[in-house]
Amino acid sequence: MASVDALISPLVDRVLTILTSQAQYVLGFSYQFEAMQAMVRRIRALLGDSDNSNEEIVETTAKFRDLMYEADDILTDCLIREEYHDNNIVFRYKTGRKMNSIYKRMKEMDDILGGHLKEPSGGSSSHGDDTEQFTRTTTKDCHEADIVGLENDVKKIKGWILRTDNKLLKMALWGWGGWEKPPSPRKFLMILMYAIILIRRYGWSACSGSCFIITTRNKEVADAIKANETHHPKVLDDKKSWLLFSKHAFPEVKEESLEKFKEVGKKIVSECGGLPLAIKTIGGLLGSKPHSLQEWKKICDNFSVLDITEENSVVMKSLQLSYDALPPHLKQCLLCFSIYPEDFDIQAEKLIHWWIGEGLIHGKDSETTFEMGFKHLSMLVSRCLVEVVDTRGYDGRVYSCKMHDLVRDLTLAMAGKEKVCSFDEEGQKLTSDSRWLGFTSEMDAQSLNKTPKLRALLQTTNNQAQLHSNLGSLCSLRALDLSSNKLDNVALKKLLRWISSLERLAYLNLSGSKGLEEVPDSISKLRNLQILVLSGCRKLSKLSPSITYLKRLIILDLSSCDKLPYLPHGLGSLSQLQQLSGLRLASQSNRKSCQLLELGKLGELRILRMHLSKDSDITSSDVLSKLKKLKVLAIDFDTEKLDGKYMQEMLEQLPPPQGLEELYLRRYHHDTLPKWVIPDSLPHLAYLCIEDGGLFDIRAGEITWNLEVCV
Repeated sequence: MASVDALISPLVDRVLTILTSQAQYVLGFSYQFEAMQAMVRRIRALLGDSDNSNEEIVETTAKFRDLMYEADDILTDCLIREEYHDNNIVFRYKTGRKMNSIYKRMKEMDDILGGHLKEPSGGSSSHGDDTEQFTRTTTKDCHEADIVGLENDVKKIKGWILRTDNKLLKMALWGWGGWEKPPSPRKFLMILMYAIILIRRYGWSACSGSCFIITTRNKEVADAIKANETHHPKVLDDKKSWLLFSKHAFPEVKEESLEKFKEVGKKIVSECGGLPLAIKTIGGLLGSKPHSLQEWKKICDNFSVLDITEENSVVMKSLQLSYDALPPHLKQCLLCFSIYPEDFDIQAEKLIHWWIGEGLIHGKDSETTFEMGFKHLSMLVSRCLVEVVDTRGYDGRVYSCKMHDLVRDLTLAMAGKEKVCSFDEEGQKLTSDSRWLGFTSEMDAQSLNKTPKLRALLQTTNNQAQLHSNLGSLCSLRALDLSSNKLDNVALKKLLRWISSLERLAYLNLSGSKGLEEVPDSISKLRNLQILVLSGCRKLSKLSPSITYLKRLIILDLSSCDKLPYLPHGLGSLSQLQQLSGLRLASQSNRKSCQLLELGKLGELRILRMHLSKDSDITSSDVLSKLKKLKVLAIDFDTEKLDGKYMQEMLEQLPPPQGLEELYLRRYHHDTLPKWVIPDSLPHLAYLCIEDGGLFDIRAGEITWNLEVCV
């Protein structure tokens, strides 16, 4: 069954993990734990080997998925109870009854599946001696290498844009999806934005010599707008198709190593019809794993038999094959893109926060969950299923991304099959089975009462809907993003009262809330909260000390909260914290304030962004050096009360650990770096950024190791 495990497999992993750790909270069921674990694994394996043509299996699959969600809710309640140190016998008894009910229903499913399917053979398949491993391309250079065979098209369009006459022209690019229209959309968008600014400021006479470019799949649309110029990109020829394919299927591989793959590879490329998106996607699929001639032949055969009767069937076949080949953890991440509107620029950090809150990704070895999120996103980019919009300069980390409209069509279809979202011609529609929702200003907030299973609610447009009066039934919610809302303080107080009742909530984003002035004591009820983002809340002046009860927090972001005088005392008790942004330190005499010494307890901290003023007490100067896992340190200075010399003196007292990789200094008004910025002290430092500083001169010999510097 091609997509059955996209959500089931990760859900099963999560349920099995919690099931083992929370046995003490379940009365009257403990003796069945091992039997249930074995049954869960067996059903997952059976479903993975099943065929989705059988209606009874499809129905059983949907029921099993719902059952896993139900078990996840119950076991999450056990985790929350553990945070309260509450061993209430009534709760344990009720939990035992619920788990027994799940066990009985699961046994019925096991009997149904066992009657239709053979036992899974188990073990891992081997590709034999025809398997080779090639190096994958990085996120940074993947999207830069995509322009192949479009040189003449680029030249023609540049000629339109850079002409010397003073006419305002309309131009149309038309062609089937996957034909890359235009070759560099971000640059055209910047030109369009610039034209709009000129029009608003100086009127239409300011746009002489400018042009508007419309892209469409239909020639009729291009004709209807009566464009001055029309361009229809040609498909790639065989030579350029193979070149584009090779860039994605064989990155950094010598030509002689490809010989045995050429025949079947060129046959696969010929099925793509010269369409760049199809070529890139199938190339990204084949380049993402060890190369096997047997696997290539299988994919080539599947290309011919896959039944997709649409206008863009070649591209859709390529996309479907690429999706089917994704491992479950990447399938579930890709499906999340379905809730965003077409051509929507998605902030990578917000997306990854949702993945973490939903429980879709987990840390591994020395990599945090957040770092794994970027790794997953990079994999989707390298497979050409996600497009990069903006990246960080020095290492190519994705800042924002989007999805090609045809890839989005596929994710909508797959999300519908997985019953996490439903869509019609007007966009996402709410049903009683909906699990995720991208909330827009066009939606009726009252309809949210009909979605009791909702686990993720993300606002994708700015609006002022009074959500607090309509969401009382969303008890399964894990991720809530209402960033950049325009609610006033009164409305936000009501909203926070409702949010405080969402005990299973793991991710809360209220960043950019214009009216937020206070975070109340009731925030302490969110014992499952792992990510809290309040950045850019300019009016926020009071943060309840009860935030220190949120022991599961791994990310706390209070950056750019200018009116917040300090963070509360006791922050050191958040021992799982991996990212802390917006740390403000008050004087030593302020006992309500977090003190620098407390940071020594945050042994898992990887990222620290802090604000220093004249009142900041930094007497415990060796604390930062003891944070052995710290990789990123950012310090912002208050220039109104600090002179450059005092800034340097403060920095001298705050040496970071040797493992630091990135150092950011903002408004550092001094011409000399602290003495600890040397190779011996920071051998792993890869990036130094000094933003909005004074005149700064890095003299020859002052920094002698391989370090990228931005001043």
